[in-house]
Amino acid sequence: MNRVTKIFGPPRTGKTSRLMQIVEEAMRQDMRPERIAFMAFTKKAAEEAINRAKEQFGFTEERLPWFRTLHSMAFRDIGARRDDIMQDEHYKELGNALGFQFTKVDDEQCFIPVGTALGDKAARIEALSRLRGVSLEQQWNDSNLHDITFHAVDQWNDGLARYKQTRGLMDYTDLLETFSNTLDVDIFILDEAQDLSPLQWR
Repeated sequence: MNRVTKIFGPPRTGKTSRLMQIVEEAMRQDMRPERIAFMAFTKKAAEEAINRAKEQFGFTEERLPWFRTLHSMAFRDIGARRDDIMQDEHYKELGNALGFQFTKVDDEQCFIPVGTALGDKAARIEALSRLRGVSLEQQWNDSNLHDITFHAVDQWNDGLARYKQTRGLMDYTDLLETFSNTLDVDIFILDEAQDLSPLQWR
């Protein structure tokens, strides 16, 4: 029978350290590292987990295939390539065609635009609607951004869908939506679970 353990605590109380102890205890009991998944919310946290496992047990990164973010897990599992994924230049090209400007994308926070330009706001609303599993209009209302109309958000949404289809591209949210497998592992650890979106939970 599967067992679920939840670890609660305010910031800086050692939750992540405890999760790494669980990994270390399993490896000391000769569990193969390929049978352990350590999913982190950010790339930085995933890299820290990899480095700790490498330093303590001498494993190569190849033996830690499931120490990564959820986006990276989906990317690996579906066999995507970097050329398949929307990059900054694609957003700028599409933005120029539609009259949307972009300033900044936060690749530590689900690859959601965090800038203040019109394109950032439209793309943020579009991405959050999918991550939360709500309609585009509801996310626009919930975002409470008075300087962008729903028509503009809808225009971006339609343009993005056509652009990706025409060029055979995916965005990072598509990776999560496409992934549907179950990992064949013995331990699945999920760090910073409270920050996950409904789509990531699914």
